[in-house]
Parts: sequence; C-alpha cells; structure tokens
Amino acid sequence: MFPNHKVYVLGAGVNQSICFINNNKQIFSPPRNNNFFRIALIIAKYIEDYYDRECKDLGQYIIQYWKKDKKLLLLTDFDLEECFTLLQLQSLENDSINKEKTKKLNEIYLSLKLLILVLKEFK
Repeated sequence: MFPNHKVYVLGAGVNQSICFINNNKQIFSPPRNNNFFRIALIIAKYIEDYYDRECKDLGQYIIQYWKKDKKLLLLTDFDLEECFTLLQLQSLENDSINKEKTKKLNEIYLSLKLLILVLKEFK
C-alpha cells in the first residue's frame, strides 16, 4: 500500500534482538539498564572472569542489598541505575560520619563504573 515509505523503530530495546557470530565469537548488542549484568557477565567470562577477580566487593554488595549472586544476575533482571543510586546515596550519607565506609562505597562505585568498560565489546 505504501511502497516508498520507510519505517523507523526507535527505543532502547530495538537493538536487543541483534546478536550475531563473527569469526566464531558472539557479538552482543549494547545492554539495557535491566539486563546489563546478564550481558556484562557473559562478556566478562570471555575476558578471563573479570567480574570474579575485580568486582568481588561489588558482588558482595549486590548480594547484601538485592540477594542476587552471580548466578541470579545471569538469569534475572537487575536494575543498574538502582545500584548506582543506592551507592551514591549511601556514600553521601556516610561521607561525614564514617570515612572508611565511604571509601569502601566509592571503591564499589568505581568497580561498577569499570565494569561498564565491557561495552567495548559491542560493535
């Protein structure tokens, strides 16, 4: 009926259907807020279990507040923004009260930011 018209689909979830194999390597679409950890952990596996080595405190933090270990993060949604927000709020609350706790929270926050570097895997 409209042969010369184009349809553009916009939205964060559109690229989620894009996943292909290139030179026997799985290429992923950029993650959304709720599936970031699922995709990041799969990619981290390719880079020698980065999550296990470098994000131990972050993993413990997520277990403490959301009761999600690595296996659950691989299987279920987890809100990346919620995690960032809680870390920031706790850091601000503790800043003048407990410098050591604030330092630990800031280290966890940095681990979370560094984990986002797995985005370099996206094409």
